[in-house]
Amino acid sequence: MSDFEKLVEIRNKLRRTWQPFFSRFGSLTPVQILTIPLILSGQNALICAPTATGKTEAVVGPISELILENGNESLACVYVSPTRALVNDLAERLSEPLAEVNLSLGIWTGDHHSFNARSPDSFLLTTPESLDSTLCRFPECFRKVRFAVFDELHLIDGTCRGDQLIILIKRLQALTGSLRLYGMSATIKKPEEVRNRYLGKAVCVKVIGGREIIERIVDGSKLDAGLSEIVEAFMKERMSKALFFCNSRAKAEQICLKLQTYFEEDRVLVHHGSLPRDRREAAERAFKEKEFCFCVATMTLEVGIDIGNIDAVVLVGAPPSVSSLLQRIGRGSRRKPYTTVIGLAESVEEEATFRGLFNLAKKGELEDVVWHPCYSVAAQQALSISFQGRMQGIPSERMSGFFESLGLNNDDALNIILHLRENGYLLIQRGLIYPSQKTLDLANRGLIHSNIGTDKGYQVVDSATGEKLGEIGYVDTNLDSFVLGGKLWKVLGTKGSDVLVKKGKEQAGTLSFVRRGRKGAFYHLLPSTLKEKSSC
Repeated sequence: MSDFEKLVEIRNKLRRTWQPFFSRFGSLTPVQILTIPLILSGQNALICAPTATGKTEAVVGPISELILENGNESLACVYVSPTRALVNDLAERLSEPLAEVNLSLGIWTGDHHSFNARSPDSFLLTTPESLDSTLCRFPECFRKVRFAVFDELHLIDGTCRGDQLIILIKRLQALTGSLRLYGMSATIKKPEEVRNRYLGKAVCVKVIGGREIIERIVDGSKLDAGLSEIVEAFMKERMSKALFFCNSRAKAEQICLKLQTYFEEDRVLVHHGSLPRDRREAAERAFKEKEFCFCVATMTLEVGIDIGNIDAVVLVGAPPSVSSLLQRIGRGSRRKPYTTVIGLAESVEEEATFRGLFNLAKKGELEDVVWHPCYSVAAQQALSISFQGRMQGIPSERMSGFFESLGLNNDDALNIILHLRENGYLLIQRGLIYPSQKTLDLANRGLIHSNIGTDKGYQVVDSATGEKLGEIGYVDTNLDSFVLGGKLWKVLGTKGSDVLVKKGKEQAGTLSFVRRGRKGAFYHLLPSTLKEKSSC
């Protein structure tokens, strides 16, 4: 069958959803031609394809068609993305085509709660941690869910968040009895292993290739000179929009401040996880809308949220992997058959790393991701599962069964459960597990749904307005001023966990942001024998 014949056949099968989801593109991409028939035939699938190839529409379009075939039932599809920024972007991207076919869209994240448990929307957009929260509080809402989509799996696979999602999928399946599963990822080396971890029996759709990479490496051993060379190149080549990626929040603030010496302050934006939600979202909007603008970000903008068309990507420091490199440079020049990337190397060693990464990326050679299960997720999930079943209790064998996907045998799982009981987190009555009052108190404060380890941070507060400006890791008593959100702030003092500041003009010091702990937040609740075996 020719591509044209395939296109006609698919269009005929998408009789309700072709117009809102695909008509504006004129045709289908290769990944859409491969994926749509699989979903319409009821098969599970892992879809691996480069950035900006239409994976989202390839999945949501046919799922919407199947939902409409059976009537618009409540909460038919759960769509899980790794970041709140991507959830917000997906909501903007999908709300219009879904509304055209009378399907509604709800959001539940740490930033937005538009999901109504009494009258659930057709689709729920959420993150792994927020799915955990809603699953605990509104389990009845999920009993009729027929489809679950997991976006950007490569970003969380092999982490505690990925392991948490593995168990959450098992919990969804236990509630629904029958669930179609769809994973999406950028190109990964061993998609079959990722499929087995999250989806079980499923088809792997693999679309290889991507745009040509046109790269240059700039000497950044003297940072000011390196940035000056990059800005000069922008002017010479008439580039008016670029995205800078940094490997730390402190570096992002530093680069933002330096770029403001070349361009007007409102033309240089900064975006990272320590900034408040409203400031992050304002930066996203401004970068998308402005024709002349530069944004400095950490991995918060690495995933595929819509930031409009940009001329180049600048990597300040080498990314940690080939996959990360491809994800970052895939954000640029989307309307062109090539992507322009500039690497700013701050040492000879980093220059060699850049050259190696670019060479591997052009060959399509990706690194292996070795999965080491994070057993602290089992401790976190034990509390979450007990909270979900707080009224009727959870049989111990059912809870242990959820942990098999982490490679824990029944004895190890029971050891975790008993250890949590001994430490006052669980109660066991007549063979059923219940949350203790200690766990209920934590749950009511929303503290049992995330296993991301975090050191205590301090809120930065504008003394003149009371506005929260962001979060930092600790307060250096010798620090007189610092940069946050691309602006200079003078430290006035501290009040509890608040750092009081006012607008400053002096040279800023180096700031420490909230540090992510290596171990999972619930690692301390593991029995000592399992701490030695766990990756986190």
